[in-house]
Amino acid sequence: MEIWRFNEKGVITMTKFKIDAKSLIIGFLLAVIAFISIGAKSKGKVFDAIKAKSISIVDDNGRTLVDLSASKDGGWLNIFNNHGKTVCDLRAATKGGHCHS
Repeated sequence: MEIWRFNEKGVITMTKFKIDAKSLIIGFLLAVIAFISIGAKSKGKVFDAIKAKSISIVDDNGRTLVDLSASKDGGWLNIFNNHGKTVCDLRAATKGGHCHS
C-alpha cells in the first residue's frame, strides 16, 4: 500500500508500507464494535411493522409454545402446552375458519 506523507522539510513524499495481520484484525474489530454500539442505541425503537412468513415463540428450553404462520388459505395460529401438545389450533379456510382445542 502506498501513502503520501510530508517529510521533515515539508515536501510531500510517497512511501510504501505493509499492514501486518495484527493491525488488520484490530482495525476490523474496532469497526465491528462501532457498528454494534451504533445499533445498540436504537434498542428502544418501536417498529411500525414486522413482516415474516412465520413467527415462533419458544421457552428457555427451546420448546415452541406459539407458532404463527401462513398456510395456503390464510393465517394459522398454534398454541402448545409445556409437553408440546397442541392446545389450540386456529386457522383460516376458504370458507370461514377452524378452531380446534
